[in-house]
Amino acid sequence: MNAISPAQISDELFATCRRLAAGASCDGSVASVARFVGRLGMRLARPPRIALLGEFNTGKSTLANVLMGSGVLPTSVHANTRFPVRLHYADVPALEVELSDRSRHPMSLAEVDALQRGEARLLHVGLPVTRLKKFELIDTPGLASGQSGLDDMSLEACARCHIAIWCTMSTQAWKATEKVVWRSLPKRLQSEGILVVTHKDAVRAVRDRERLAARLDAEARPHFRSLAMVAAADAERALGNGAGATQSEEWSESGGAELEALVLEAVARHLAARVGAAERLLDRAARRLDARADAALMAA
Repeated sequence: MNAISPAQISDELFATCRRLAAGASCDGSVASVARFVGRLGMRLARPPRIALLGEFNTGKSTLANVLMGSGVLPTSVHANTRFPVRLHYADVPALEVELSDRSRHPMSLAEVDALQRGEARLLHVGLPVTRLKKFELIDTPGLASGQSGLDDMSLEACARCHIAIWCTMSTQAWKATEKVVWRSLPKRLQSEGILVVTHKDAVRAVRDRERLAARLDAEARPHFRSLAMVAAADAERALGNGAGATQSEEWSESGGAELEALVLEAVARHLAARVGAAERLLDRAARRLDARADAALMAA
């Protein structure tokens, strides 16, 4: 039997909300539950967010295209920005800037000025990419930049995420500075963390790769849920080869297939936990509503 998806539960919650709202005018407690059910339905409908983290020039932006399953977004769009970039699904491509007061505005000359003045906190890029219906990505500027304001902005953006991917360059993998930043993240992100060793093709000798894997297994794996080695440029090129790319030998050898599996597993775990939490909250709300109904009957 197939498990009920969060989207199906969200639809059912919205239907329940409408039914409750119909009787809300005569019962304040019902109105309160209706609002609660509606908010819960909205939360279930949102796709999980994945944060892409790491120091400068570790391949995060190329990896973003790999995770989307498409190279539609030039890496220069988000690799060279000094602000976190949220990639989400939209039927029509859209670009918005979120300012420090959390207001969002379509990009215009005024918003470009706001970027230059340092008033922006997040760029929102909407793309008609099917994979972004499953999860959203927040690509961050390089951490450990020496500029506390930029690092704080990236870490603040991560507070909105559910899964974290830390990118580390194979030739300088898992430095002490990286460990310090990673360990400063919320525990919930560390518990679902994926360490991605990028540019694995830069370590060509099999013996050197084995040594690197052994070191990371000892030093880094205790701090992450899983680990993968990826040649991001090769994976992106495999995707650009057209239909069936994700079944190709190049895709598999690049590490793209392994990373994709780890990410989708993490998304599935998060959605299952989200559904479980929603069921517990609904059960609690139902019991409270029943208690109020019983009290009303006793007083009648």
